[in-house]
Amino acid sequence: MSLPNDHKDRGPGFIACATVTSVAALTLVSLRNYVRLAIVQKFGLDDLTVLLAMICAIVALCISGVQVHYGFGQHAVHLTPQQQIEVRKWSFALRIPILVGSGLSKISVSLLLLRLLGSAAGRARKYFLHGINIFVAIYTLIDIVNDAVSCNPTAKAWDLELPGTCRSPESVVDLVYFQGGLLELNFAILAACIPTLRPLFRFFDGKAGSSDNTPNKGFVKHSSNTPRSHWARSKIHVTGASGQYSLASFGPASSSEFLRNPGAIRKATDIHVMV
Repeated sequence: MSLPNDHKDRGPGFIACATVTSVAALTLVSLRNYVRLAIVQKFGLDDLTVLLAMICAIVALCISGVQVHYGFGQHAVHLTPQQQIEVRKWSFALRIPILVGSGLSKISVSLLLLRLLGSAAGRARKYFLHGINIFVAIYTLIDIVNDAVSCNPTAKAWDLELPGTCRSPESVVDLVYFQGGLLELNFAILAACIPTLRPLFRFFDGKAGSSDNTPNKGFVKHSSNTPRSHWARSKIHVTGASGQYSLASFGPASSSEFLRNPGAIRKATDIHVMV
């Protein structure tokens, strides 16, 4: 059998891709936490689960860095036997944060749907979504336990020279599968965070609108309990090329009414707009 004579190291390239997606996911999780804590001022189970999934992704990224240090990304013929053992051992360790993080990201999306639907979800939909969460949690736990007991002793999964048995060839660590799982986990976190950022967009739209001091903004509407019979008429004068127009509107009848009802529609008098 001919051995490959090209000594390419693809490990740094993978770490670069994993780091970019992890930073993107961390940025969206941070924005999501800001929205939920500072703007909406509510922090639910869906927010907690996606935060824990992000922690798993960061742990997985660190483990991947250790793998690359020991030679992951290079052909096995260019690695010493000890390096191969270390790569397989850290790949085995990578399974836990990938499996747990993937399960948490799925549960987070389901909890987000429950929160968005609220009372409109109905009993059947709630049972269905809770059933999905329970299934994902049980499946993830079984997968982790199955990996832990797949070889006897467990170290046989990364040290192939040890005496012992493995239940199947698949018990030996699949390096590529779990490395791709890190990228998949980051994209799952991104997908779980994007729908929750809508209040942030509305917040910045409101900031942009409040900084617009153009003269044609004569009223700011607030909720009001002031009876319409207590309102007074005011006018906005609009002057254009074809003439002058007067637009009637209403506001609280007096300054005392304004002070008693700070949430009422504000009265504006003689607002002139040139068009």
